[in-house]
Amino acid sequence: MKSTKFIAILILSSILMYSCGEAESEEVENELTEENESNISDLEMIDFDEVDMSAGMDDYLMTCINVHNEVNPIELPHTEKTGFDTWDPYFPLTGDEILAFRLDTLGVDTNMFVNLDYWVDLSPDYSTYVFNVEKTEHEISTYMVTYFGDYTFIDSKEIAYDEIAESASRIESKIEKDKITIDYLSYWDGEEKDTKVFFIDENGNFQEK
Repeated sequence: MKSTKFIAILILSSILMYSCGEAESEEVENELTEENESNISDLEMIDFDEVDMSAGMDDYLMTCINVHNEVNPIELPHTEKTGFDTWDPYFPLTGDEILAFRLDTLGVDTNMFVNLDYWVDLSPDYSTYVFNVEKTEHEISTYMVTYFGDYTFIDSKEIAYDEIAESASRIESKIEKDKITIDYLSYWDGEEKDTKVFFIDENGNFQEK
């Protein structure tokens, strides 16, 4: 009988020890889980708006990148003949955006109405954008402009033009991957057309073929 009691005590002690050990294990596990949850919570609470993710970028560069993300590219080939009868401004630029894209190089000031029409994927070595500029209430010029990766201005070419004061001249063009064909149209004495073909070299400069 004593032997039976002793065995029962041993079994009971073992059960109690196991239960205590399991409880300690669960407590440690809970502490680790709470610590991990705390770390995750801290990560989720980081305000990414306060993180400087643009170190080394000036304001103009950031402006150009932000504008780029709002405008769609075009598929080639593309006929460019923006005029008053077809003009539908998609992305008018602010004065700061005009300066950011260095359009003052074209003689454009911040008071002019400038529309970024689209960009063109022509080369990995430079970026290409097309802008409509309302020079006066009677004239619209469309320019193709090339930039280095940091949006440093490289070169430009007027690829479309329309005027409604006398309706005596127009410029239209066809943009292809390897060339830009520009038609200079005059209506002074009937219709006259002078055609020139350009390409953009590896440095982003326009060259006549």
